[in-house]
Amino acid sequence: MIENSLYQILVRVPKNKSSFLYFTLESHENLCFYSTKENSLKMPYRDVEINATFDFRPQLEHIIDRLGHKFPVEILESTTYSLKD
Repeated sequence: MIENSLYQILVRVPKNKSSFLYFTLESHENLCFYSTKENSLKMPYRDVEINATFDFRPQLEHIIDRLGHKFPVEILESTTYSLKD
């Protein structure tokens, strides 16, 4: 299942720290893609869905862990999806 799999993680960060999360993810080109969940746009936080190939899961988790030392990062869920047919 690991080969051809997508790792998806949903994190919640304070609204005033979300731009730093986005900047950090974008600075690691081709690591992942992300989307802010619309239901969090009027809240004091941002829920951000982050997707990466399973091969990049360790790097992505490391980045999220390190950011969690700077500001609150709550992991709401994480899932792995098979990309086969």
